[in-house]
Amino acid sequence: MHVLSLAGPKGSGKNTLATFIREALDWCGVIDHDEVAFADPMRWACDAIGIPADVTRERKTEVSGHVNGATGREVLVALGECMRSLAPDFWADHMGHRLNAIAHGEPDAIVIVTDTRRDNEVAVLEAWASVDAGRHLAKLWIERPGHEADEVLESTVRARCIVLSNAGSLADLRAKAEGIADWLAGETAQVAL
Repeated sequence: MHVLSLAGPKGSGKNTLATFIREALDWCGVIDHDEVAFADPMRWACDAIGIPADVTRERKTEVSGHVNGATGREVLVALGECMRSLAPDFWADHMGHRLNAIAHGEPDAIVIVTDTRRDNEVAVLEAWASVDAGRHLAKLWIERPGHEADEVLESTVRARCIVLSNAGSLADLRAKAEGIADWLAGETAQVAL
């Protein structure tokens, strides 16, 4: 199983890159691929309490009026921090269990983790990969000019990743995604970032 972890500030292009990679994997004929996020359980909790899905997904930077004028992103951060105050590794450990379940059911899958932001998240991904020679992990830090600040991103994560520059057009990012997809699918030995 291959896991690709995407890290970087909000607005750097992590989700767009993930979408482009998945489209390229489809085009390559790779059917066993998925996109997951450390924030997925927080989104599911919001779904369960009646906050509409688009508030914590597509429109997460907009004020929704569902929680005292907070944006969906602020709600997700608050939920995440609340659980971290009780158990600092809760969300990281949850991802480890989730990846174990995917590996058990789809050992040849390619999984893209779209929101790696903390050292303990990187650590759990590295620990997950070290358990079995059939588990592979690549960590990318996405950089985009003008998108450096992020209130929940730990700056030390960057040092543990390969840096990908997203300073060009969408077509440039799509071309990089296609190279990454070819590499993940085993069609190339290296990828130009």
